[in-house]
Amino acid sequence: MENPEHLKGKGLDALAPAEEADAETWDSCCMRIDRRATVYFTQLSISFIIMFFCIYQLLRYEDCDSRNFYSSLLTLVIGMYVPSPAIH
Repeated sequence: MENPEHLKGKGLDALAPAEEADAETWDSCCMRIDRRATVYFTQLSISFIIMFFCIYQLLRYEDCDSRNFYSSLLTLVIGMYVPSPAIH
């Protein structure tokens, strides 16, 4: 199969519609959904699941050696939401 003349040398990027990469909505067969909201709420849900799992494990384990990983992971997830300090 040969490439059309206007696509020669452009690679596979020329075959994908340019407006699809910047689309603000995702269309499926039965609904239209906002891309930014979907990504945001998915990331938020996964973060909350990880946070609750870490808190559960911290309450469950008695010894300090078992708690190191979960406290580090919990601090990492919380640190993603806390803004960086800035001097004004």
